[in-house]
Amino acid sequence: MNSKSIFLSDFKSTGLLALPIILGQLGHVLIGFTDTVMVGKLGVTALASIAFGNNVYSILLVVSLGLAAALAPMVAAKCGAKEDLQAGVIFRQAFVLFTLFGLLLSLAFYFFLPYLSVFNQEPDVTRGAYDYLFIMSFTFPFLLAYNSYKQFLEGLENSVPPMIALFTAIIANVILNWVLIFGHWGFPRLEVQGAAVASLVSRIVALLILIFWTHLNNKYAKYQLSLAKFKIHFSVWKKILRLGVPSAAQYFFEVGAFSFAGIMIGWIGKEQLAAHQITLNLATFSFMVALGWGFGSSIKIGNALGKNDYIRLKLIGQNSLISILIFMMFSGVTFISFRNQFPLLYISNSEVIKFAAQFLTVAAAFQLFDGTQATALGLLRGIQDTLIPTFITFSAYWLTAIPIGYYLTFKANFGAVGVWYGLMVGLALSSVLLSLRFKNLSNKLISNEQRV
Repeated sequence: MNSKSIFLSDFKSTGLLALPIILGQLGHVLIGFTDTVMVGKLGVTALASIAFGNNVYSILLVVSLGLAAALAPMVAAKCGAKEDLQAGVIFRQAFVLFTLFGLLLSLAFYFFLPYLSVFNQEPDVTRGAYDYLFIMSFTFPFLLAYNSYKQFLEGLENSVPPMIALFTAIIANVILNWVLIFGHWGFPRLEVQGAAVASLVSRIVALLILIFWTHLNNKYAKYQLSLAKFKIHFSVWKKILRLGVPSAAQYFFEVGAFSFAGIMIGWIGKEQLAAHQITLNLATFSFMVALGWGFGSSIKIGNALGKNDYIRLKLIGQNSLISILIFMMFSGVTFISFRNQFPLLYISNSEVIKFAAQFLTVAAAFQLFDGTQATALGLLRGIQDTLIPTFITFSAYWLTAIPIGYYLTFKANFGAVGVWYGLMVGLALSSVLLSLRFKNLSNKLISNEQRV
């Protein structure tokens, strides 16, 4: 096959696997999107409260997703090596570990909430965020349990069931938002708290669908997924954490930087903070496509790793990066073309729309960098390389993006858009270093194999 045929073949096979994952990732965004749009109808203060609340919540959300992301490539490697029972062992251990971690997150979040005022946001925004986050703190065990099933199924290259579960949950979220935020059908008008209750219930719905899907389907019987005779195997926990903790740290450093960027913008004013939430919500759509493509690629990479096919592994990685660059180029053009129209989906406040258009211009410029770094992280996770990428993401966002953003905003008088310029620099640095890391490691694997 020539290079064009190989690229098209990889694009098709990775796309068939990644598309349901991407739609599932977009499902998480759509829950936030519907919350943001519907709460936006309540006014600037309510929207800013959701923005501040999500800045805090998203940090622990992505830590959860990053930890769970270790499961799919581990399952894929076992399946590539024809070790089905071991794949089931990894799932059972991961399910218990992740659910316990979710309970700890909920407990930690509960004790943290009284200290929201340390972020120095406007008092009415802080009060609204507290009401929202108190209920959202209960979502973590259900979210992590759901992701255990999701990652297991995706590791088996069966990514459709999680997508169906999540989109069913989105429908439930929209209906419950309408009922609880605005007080329809005889229910009380809960406003911001109503959005949180809807999100909690929708995540429980997604988990229940996957539980029934897997345990009532004979296709999965060979993996022995039942917890009836469960015993903790700390050696398996250690393997999961060795891959999962650095993955969680990587997402924490990036999304934590974006969340802290929102906190810095909140120091300026709630109109700028509301605009930041709108821009971040829109930019997250394209980011989730890249993230989903990276997850799909990590599974293909993990499978090739299990088969010791390192030349194929490198080709999959190269073609994945080319594919996402094409998509993100289209995304950037879309953002810049509709920067004045997209904010109108959320709010009619002219000041918020003006700031959102400024932020969207910068978001359009960094789309290529964002897509490259998100996909490259997935490729490196597929070859179970996480430690060095963790240092790269920390350096790019916390030693580069945040200091530059702070300087431009508060010292060089760029205004709130300076924070977004800082984020663009961090994404550029991360994308270059992570791509070079994958290139060097894949070449090393090929070189070592040729020596044997």
